[in-house]
Amino acid sequence: MESEAVEGLAPAGRVDLAVSAVGRISRAHAQRLIGDGRALVDGARRRSSDRLLGGERVSVELSAPPDETLEP
Repeated sequence: MESEAVEGLAPAGRVDLAVSAVGRISRAHAQRLIGDGRALVDGARRRSSDRLLGGERVSVELSAPPDETLEP
């Protein structure tokens, strides 16, 4: 399975909300990625509940969705 890296600038607030906004994913998914070390703030791991001032660089590694092609 391939993955895609997404980067963006964080809004002020919690890390999990920033990852959710940048990755366009649910907050629960963002929390799993943060826990797995696949979402970084300025290149470093942070806790979901940490607060950001805004403007930090958020990097998110997203897995490609599974191939759902049906074969006869």
